Amino acid sequence: MPIIVILFAAAAAITAGFLATWAQPYFLIVVACGVLASLLAFLSPKMSVVLLLVSMLFSPEVGLGSVAGGRSLVVRYDDILIAVIFLSWLARTAVIKHKPFITETPVQTPILVYTVITIVATALGVLRGDVKFVTAFFYVLKGVEYFLIYFMTVNVLDSKEDVKKYLWYVYILALAVTVYA
Repeated sequence: MPIIVILFAAAAAITAGFLATWAQPYFLIVVACGVLASLLAFLSPKMSVVLLLVSMLFSPEVGLGSVAGGRSLVVRYDDILIAVIFLSWLARTAVIKHKPFITETPVQTPILVYTVITIVATALGVLRGDVKFVTAFFYVLKGVEYFLIYFMTVNVLDSKEDVKKYLWYVYILALAVTVYA
């Protein structure tokens, strides 16, 4: 086991050294924040949910250009963070197998049916030519993203005390958003 840690640390150091000489400083900051968020999500999934709550309310938008039809393509930092945290949580559930992958909930089946219907309807619209693929892809991805957050949160929170604690976090964030606005 220690040799794996040493090899991983060496690979990370070589990659960081390469990126430090090649990449822009902004890119390095984004990668470092992504790695830190990934580690936080892997080591403490409950804290990553709090980070996700804060980022969803306060993250800025980044314009990446435009898609067909003149609509601008806007990505928020929380969109990237959701992907990083979800993949880290997925890796954690694969490594630490003390809980089932997906906790059974009453809304699980309707969410999955809705997602499948959305994907099929969008695919049919794209095939008929009524819907532009790139625009539809990002709308469907955003919907799926929120369902992934739901499944991750349901699996991370263990007890009623956790839910009460996170409701307090939501109240504090609501107050912060109100003051900010």
